[in-house]
Amino acid sequence: EISRRGAKLKIIPAGFIINPVSLLQILFFIRKNRIAIIHTHSVFPHIYGLLIKICSPKMLFVAHVHADIYRELISNVSSPLKRKIYYFASFLGLRVCDAIVAISGAVRTDLIKKGISPQKIRVVYNGIDVEKIEKDAREHHDSGEIIGKIKNKRVVGTIGRITPIKNHRLLVLAAQEVITRYPDVMFIIV
Repeated sequence: EISRRGAKLKIIPAGFIINPVSLLQILFFIRKNRIAIIHTHSVFPHIYGLLIKICSPKMLFVAHVHADIYRELISNVSSPLKRKIYYFASFLGLRVCDAIVAISGAVRTDLIKKGISPQKIRVVYNGIDVEKIEKDAREHHDSGEIIGKIKNKRVVGTIGRITPIKNHRLLVLAAQEVITRYPDVMFIIV
């Protein structure tokens, strides 16, 4: 989609380790295309952002923080030593970046408690197109059946990708306890 709209796109595999070859490819792409802003979205990209900022101090570095960094590392890195190293490097990336986009007030507060300057943090909530969701629900053939099942129930739900950091397992365990005490509660995972 990005290429179709005329933007240059280069996919550089990086994985869950800091790869010097990937870093050099990123730096080369940035310089060749005169990129002035980088925007990162999770732990490992924040580390790449830190390294890019060190190599190109005039580069504007914006980090997008979705959740607690350490929780994200627990989901993706098994070695406690590696987690500590990546946490430190990612956190250092957040300290040197020019601006941070936090997805909630809670994420902003957490970052400030950890020593990030409040002046560099802006909260931008995730956008949801409610009208599209309502239209899709009306058009979905099972929507009447679903609405019938939840009509006289209290509904608890979560919407998000199925990944360890979202901790759906905890929701399922809590649901088992809640439903035994309150049979009029229904849980939905989307």
